Amino acid sequence: MNGKRNSSVLVAVVGGYVLYLAYELLKSLINKEETTMAPAVSILFIVFFVLAGGAAIWYAWKLWMASRKEERDKVVEIEDDSEAETVQKTKNEEKQEISDQNMRG
Repeated sequence: MNGKRNSSVLVAVVGGYVLYLAYELLKSLINKEETTMAPAVSILFIVFFVLAGGAAIWYAWKLWMASRKEERDKVVEIEDDSEAETVQKTKNEEKQEISDQNMRG
């Protein structure tokens, strides 16, 4: 796992926790539990936490997808390098055969 993937997991967990806070505030508002906050302030914080948590999870998804793309690109580069080495070996073998034939004939 690379740094972006680790970061995306952490950001997703934080986003989930912020959404949990919004849920708990909404639950206390619906159950009319006594709090030190006015209902209007609770509603504002619920909206803020839902937006912030959703944004954090969206950002985590983008980071995770970027890390997957980097891994795929790295694999393609390795495969390209392997193909280039194979082609180079084949060319060297052909040159060796030609020089062997020239020495024999």
